[in-house]
Order: sequence, then structure tokens, then C-alpha cells
Amino acid sequence: METEKNSIELGDKKSYAGIPEAEFVEDVDAYMKRPENNGNVDDVLKRLDAQHAKYKFMEYNLLSKKKRLQTQVPELKRSLTMIEKLEEQKEEFDTQFLLS
Repeated sequence: METEKNSIELGDKKSYAGIPEAEFVEDVDAYMKRPENNGNVDDVLKRLDAQHAKYKFMEYNLLSKKKRLQTQVPELKRSLTMIEKLEEQKEEFDTQFLLS
């Protein structure tokens, strides 16, 4: 009981961005004998499939976020270059902005 409590705490520490660490099943027989599994293969497979679907969904979201951020890199580099030029230029100057 104490080791389960520690493993849960360690599992929480190993999560990244709210994504829990997947459990590696080394001994299938021991895994199936756990009380939460009740020895029912169908329930275990449904739960593992649902967990796998959640991981795939999180993967899709992270990949789409990565792609979106990568598309912003060139614009951010141009902005940084402009800021550096403005910092080098110490004299005052006038600008015009289109408001509509």
C-alpha cells in the first residue's frame, strides 16, 4: 500500500505538461491480477485503448502547436531585427501609421 502511494507520487512528478507517464506492463499475468483489473481482459483492453486514444489526441495537439509556433519564427526574427535596428538608432524620428 505504501509503495503504491509512492509510485503515484513519483508518477505525478514525472508528468510533463499535465500528461501522465504511461505505465510499462512488464508482467502481463501480474498486471491482470491487480484488483482494478478484476481479471477481465475486455475491460483492461478498453481502458488501455482509451488511454492510447488520449495519448494520440495529446500528440496531435502538441504537433499542431509545434507547427503553429514554427510558422511564427520568421516573423519573430524579423521583429527582433527591427528592434535591434531601432535600439542602434539613438536619434528621434517620425513614423506614420495607417489607422484604418
